[in-house]
Amino acid sequence: EAVWRQTRRAAGFYDSAPHIIALPAYEWTLVGKHKPPSAGHRNIVFAHDEDAAKFLVNGKSVYGIHNDEGNKMDKVWNALRKLDIKDVVTIPHHPADADHPMYWDYHDDEYQSVVEIFQCRESAEYEGCPRQTKNLTYHKGCFVQDALARGYRMGFTASGDHNNMGIGLAAVYVKEASREGILEALK
Repeated sequence: EAVWRQTRRAAGFYDSAPHIIALPAYEWTLVGKHKPPSAGHRNIVFAHDEDAAKFLVNGKSVYGIHNDEGNKMDKVWNALRKLDIKDVVTIPHHPADADHPMYWDYHDDEYQSVVEIFQCRESAEYEGCPRQTKNLTYHKGCFVQDALARGYRMGFTASGDHNNMGIGLAAVYVKEASREGILEALK
């Protein structure tokens, strides 16, 4: 809770709309080559600090893999609904990476409206694509094209992540330069 509070406070400190917009966010990660379905890596981004503040299990820790209530993404999505948090996205992050394979059986149209198709670790569009990720998963069906083949409708983002850059960067076209505007664009 203390680390999450510090993260939220940092987002609040740096948020200076419309010039700089910082959002409370964290990475939900279930890593490893042999992890069960619902594994993967997602950036969970909130529009409102009030929503982010209540996203704690028993007021102690953020919903995540270290607690039974958040150790699978379907549980995280259920918690978001139970807490009536709507202005949030859960963005799959380098889905074809060997340590973070994305299992597309776990999908939620409301919260997983965008996917990272490319970043500094290279492309996750389809197997054999140009600039394909080098640390490729051996699991089948983890690429973005695999999700689209299932009929999932998602927007795309490409970002710098934090490797060799110090920060993660992505851009979205918004109607309004605000936290709410960014979440609206991602949804």
